[in-house]
Amino acid sequence: MDGAGGGGGGSIGRRSTFSVFNPGSQLSIGSATSNGAGSAAQQGATGAAGPFIPTRRSSLSSSSGALAGRDARRMPVVSLRQEKTGSLKRGAGGSGAVGPLHIPKRIASTKRKSVSGSQKQPPGAVNRAFDAPYFGTAYANTAAALPSASSHGMSAGQAVYSRVVPREQRHSVIAELNGDAASAITPPDSGTTTPISSSASYPSTDDLLDAGDMRLFEQPGTAAALSNEDWLAQSPDRGFVRVHTSDGSYTGAERCTLETTAGELAERIGSKWLFVFNSSGMVRRLGGNERPLHIQVRKLTEMGYEGVRLQRRGLSAETDHCISFYDGKPVNYVREDQVYLPSLVRIKQKAWHSMWRRRYCCICGNRLFLYSNETGKGKPSKIEVLTNARAVQHRDKTHEHCLSLTVQVTADTPERSYLISFDSWSEHDQWMRLLPRLSQQREHEVDLSGCSLEALPDVLLYDDNVHILNLTRNYIRSRPIKPQNMHHQPATIRSLRAMKDLKHPFLHSSIESALPKSGWLDDLLRFRHLRSLTLADNCLETVPTVLYVIITLRELNLAVNDLKEIPPGIGALRGLQVLHLFSNKLSDLPRDLVQLQQLTTLSIGFNRFKVIPDVVHQLTRLRKFVIAGNSFGTSIWTDLGKIGNLEALDARLVPVMEAMQDAMLTTKLTYVDLDNTGIRSLYLPKAGVIASMNCCHNKLSTLPMFYPTLVSVLANCNRIEELRMSPKPTNLTRLLLSRNQLKEIPEDLCDLSKLQILDVSHNHLTKLPARIFWNMPCLRGVDASFNRLQSLPERIDNCQMARLNLHGNRIRELPIAFLMRANMLIALNLSSNLLTGLPPIGPAHEIYHMEELALTNNSLNEQCFATIAGYKKLKILHLAMNQIRQLPIKCIHELLELQELTVSRNLLTQLPIQSLAKLPKLERIMAHSNQITELGDFRKVRKLVRLDVSCNDLTTIDHVTSIISSLHGLDLSANRNLNLTTGVPTALKGLPRVVIEEIPNAEDYLAEVGRHVDYQGIPAHGLWTHGSAEASGNRGKHCAGQVKSQAFRNGREGLYGVFNSGQNVQIPHFLRQNLASIVLEEFTNQQQFGSGSKPLNYLKEAFLTAHSRLGPMVRKGGASLAICHIYCLSGATASSVAARRSGVLNYRLNVANVGHVQAVLSRAGSAMTLTQLHTTEDSAEERTRVTRVGGFITPEGKVNGLLSATRVIGTASLNPYIIPEPSLLSIELAAEDELLIIGCAGLWLHVTHQDAVAMARECSSASQAAKALRDLAQAYGSQGNISIVVVFFNQTMLSGRGRSSSGASYTESPRLR
Repeated sequence: MDGAGGGGGGSIGRRSTFSVFNPGSQLSIGSATSNGAGSAAQQGATGAAGPFIPTRRSSLSSSSGALAGRDARRMPVVSLRQEKTGSLKRGAGGSGAVGPLHIPKRIASTKRKSVSGSQKQPPGAVNRAFDAPYFGTAYANTAAALPSASSHGMSAGQAVYSRVVPREQRHSVIAELNGDAASAITPPDSGTTTPISSSASYPSTDDLLDAGDMRLFEQPGTAAALSNEDWLAQSPDRGFVRVHTSDGSYTGAERCTLETTAGELAERIGSKWLFVFNSSGMVRRLGGNERPLHIQVRKLTEMGYEGVRLQRRGLSAETDHCISFYDGKPVNYVREDQVYLPSLVRIKQKAWHSMWRRRYCCICGNRLFLYSNETGKGKPSKIEVLTNARAVQHRDKTHEHCLSLTVQVTADTPERSYLISFDSWSEHDQWMRLLPRLSQQREHEVDLSGCSLEALPDVLLYDDNVHILNLTRNYIRSRPIKPQNMHHQPATIRSLRAMKDLKHPFLHSSIESALPKSGWLDDLLRFRHLRSLTLADNCLETVPTVLYVIITLRELNLAVNDLKEIPPGIGALRGLQVLHLFSNKLSDLPRDLVQLQQLTTLSIGFNRFKVIPDVVHQLTRLRKFVIAGNSFGTSIWTDLGKIGNLEALDARLVPVMEAMQDAMLTTKLTYVDLDNTGIRSLYLPKAGVIASMNCCHNKLSTLPMFYPTLVSVLANCNRIEELRMSPKPTNLTRLLLSRNQLKEIPEDLCDLSKLQILDVSHNHLTKLPARIFWNMPCLRGVDASFNRLQSLPERIDNCQMARLNLHGNRIRELPIAFLMRANMLIALNLSSNLLTGLPPIGPAHEIYHMEELALTNNSLNEQCFATIAGYKKLKILHLAMNQIRQLPIKCIHELLELQELTVSRNLLTQLPIQSLAKLPKLERIMAHSNQITELGDFRKVRKLVRLDVSCNDLTTIDHVTSIISSLHGLDLSANRNLNLTTGVPTALKGLPRVVIEEIPNAEDYLAEVGRHVDYQGIPAHGLWTHGSAEASGNRGKHCAGQVKSQAFRNGREGLYGVFNSGQNVQIPHFLRQNLASIVLEEFTNQQQFGSGSKPLNYLKEAFLTAHSRLGPMVRKGGASLAICHIYCLSGATASSVAARRSGVLNYRLNVANVGHVQAVLSRAGSAMTLTQLHTTEDSAEERTRVTRVGGFITPEGKVNGLLSATRVIGTASLNPYIIPEPSLLSIELAAEDELLIIGCAGLWLHVTHQDAVAMARECSSASQAAKALRDLAQAYGSQGNISIVVVFFNQTMLSGRGRSSSGASYTESPRLR
């Protein structure tokens, strides 16, 4: 076929060619046999053939040809343009005729399906279109026909869809596109033939931006199009937006500017709508005037991205974890079965006379709708409530996939049973999984939260028996009525209407059909008995006035929206009793709110109120008032005093910063929460009836407790020196006074006969009240740890106490009758005292309850076992850091319930294996840092799970072959004299984890043992060594981890990190494998491209990269992380030991962290904190940041009710409230820097920074220090994940401190508070 161009003549025969430009050389690809004027070579040289860009939605014609120019080093991207006629369209300024192309059939049949022909892929996963044999080439959808192309800086033939095939496959792909699929082309860089493969590697963002690989061409006769990188460099307002198909089978990256609208982008890709999926799991239809790139940039900026890295993010699949766009509603993100689960089934009632009938039925909310037909049209014939429903599998002789459904809402209603037969097992399984969950909902409740609904399901509107409707996290709006009233309509509807004004032909005809016919908020009027409606987190910008017509409402929840005002008319809801408006942008309330005289609960917390609105004073029945998180002025106490009937006040996080004024609060107040308000004095009405009071984290010096009605008092973290208890709060049950400045507890406290919990830890107490152990019959728990107690009261009688914490004091001996009379104790902690012995306990039958006994860090010897053996039910025994030389065999026999034994840092020379073997439930033995020379035969310790014999004097471990298979962890590290025999690796191979760090010849056996071995050799530079310790806590799974690289980068640097992910086991596994390489990658990028005035930017980028790559495996939670990089400055060498001794070092310590993992440096014995705590309790700056961006903090201190940490990596569901951007710090290492400690919250919640430094300085090695800190944290009550890394910078500091060369401890342990 011949064709004429606008600028010249020429034709191309059936074997068409196309031009490819390599930055290094101009070459023509394809040999042509042409029936028209002009040869293919000429056409290739002049560019007349035009670009070759397969579009996303078109079925492609084809051409065939062969590749030439095998000397090219790189094969750039080619471009293709396809018209409906199947021929190439000439670009502006082009010349010559273009004939039809021959495209392989497999390409032409791939329209809107998975490019590799495989099944659907979940959205957000790595798109395997890169691996497909044909569509793996870079796609480009030119903007030649788009009316808005020039506004985006793109000319006619420039590609806006981009994708890259791995370099080694590009010759083969291009050959296939030209019809030569039978032969694979040898890439220029390889000497072998590379076939087309569907398992190619996924290209990085830098690969996508490679100018040589991303060179795209415009139509013939025009200038060459810019590469993606050059295009980005022209303006900071440019970027890329990844658009997925609704089923996730295809993804492309569109070039956009900040002004590109969703309507323009949708027209460009041939779609009616664009949908955005954000990290919180919500899917929303974009209005025509919304700007996708602007939305994406704002989201990524909130996370910490900036500069060119921010512009490039649109090309990376990792962005999908944070935000992604779709050309239709994504089917895999929305749980349709939560909204509407239809099925065409055979059903009958479970009765002898019933017959099977083919019927349509569906589940919506917790309702089962049964129809009398097979089409589902009309009104349902029966509606069953699934509360308390029971579904079991049923076997029927004539029908398959059956279940029996029994419905009985209450005991008073008749029971109805149905037999339902499904056409497929998948439907049957879906119903069986869904029904048990729905049966837990209340009878009149329908929960459709988190479904991204734009309209209520039509079928639900037939049920007028809905009383409670939860529509949290949806996008339901009022019905648009008249165009002239658009300024009163929600933003989404205004956007839909505005799209018609853009004159987009495809939108003009479809906008009205896209709007639902029913299911608007107006249709809620059909629920005649609706009493509770929740529209929280619906992105509402104004209150839908249609709600004011639902006069049956008693509770309305509009929290977590973008409301700036409440329009007049709410007074029509005269029966409203509960109104939630917290976490919006309100600064005032409407005057007609005064008509809500039935209102008892009003929540306006976390808004922008400066004063309490006057209308609140007129709500005579208001009982509960939540004002937390606002910034009120000094008149707050006067305003609160005007609310005469107020019973509960939540004023958390209100920065009052002044004393409460006397008699300003109502005398009817029963609950008051003043946490983190900054008050210095507390004046409450003396005639009040307060029952619960929370005034933690303030500056109080005196605490008034003179209410007989008082039940609970929380006053932690103040400056309290005095308690006022006249009259006495005789009903008090809980009193928390931790972290204050109390020097004594009033004796009158012992008259509180109902007191159950008393916490006075971290004060300055020198004694306890004399009657505390005999005059308080209800007292069950006392925590007096970390005080200055030297002795305990002598009289103990009728003591009902179950838990007593006295660790961190100066107690030298216990009263002689203490253990005998306090016989109801379940847990006793006396760690870190000055005990040298234990008193007797009397007859064994009297001491039956003790399960946990902690005596760590005392001066006890083996004689203490005579007392310990009397606790027959003892499960956990901590005896680390004492002076025990042996474990008495007769005493050990008595502890038949013992599960965990810790005897680390004592003077043991052996473990009594025969005695330990008689303990049937023993699972853990911690015996590190002793003088053990031989590892016994553990075959008879049948349930042993973990054994730690590190830092001992082991020379051989011949009996390791006898260790039973149940052992999960064996720690042999820091046994410097250990000689691994030839048979040892075979025995170790079956163990899940073996630690053999700091063993000189261990590297010879690593290949034999396997990958489960934790080993790093002794560093050659001698500047630092490291040690580590971990514990899994009481959850049964370890969700914390470490990164330890003592020869990072060039062998002269170190990289250490600790992370804790709560209950997610996948995050630690990923970070162990990838964190070091991510940091190295970002460091290399920074060295290559520079960082300007931000030398620590590589650590920030490493956190963001780890966050993005963790996305697919994190649903909730996240990980706290701290990284310490020992950075070698230019000129530093391994011989810098001499420089250290001279006081001059060429190293810096670069630190980054998020969450509650902390790093502490010991400088001349003083603890220097290197990290920041990112929690709501510890950081006022973080609380301010969270509330400023629209988040809220619950009374439990959790951001939006989920996490207490305000910065973590891995989770994006609460962005921008919780972000992955780290805090950064860099300091220069000095000669007096001794050691570095990195630990998670399991350590720092129980051990202070200075105590940790003091303990580590008394250890002879980093391994011993890490394990000692772990044991100390557990002895202090830590029950969560523990992960610790200790780095010793200068081993010479430990000389002459009484430590053996093997690492065993011979001196008395430090006394820690």
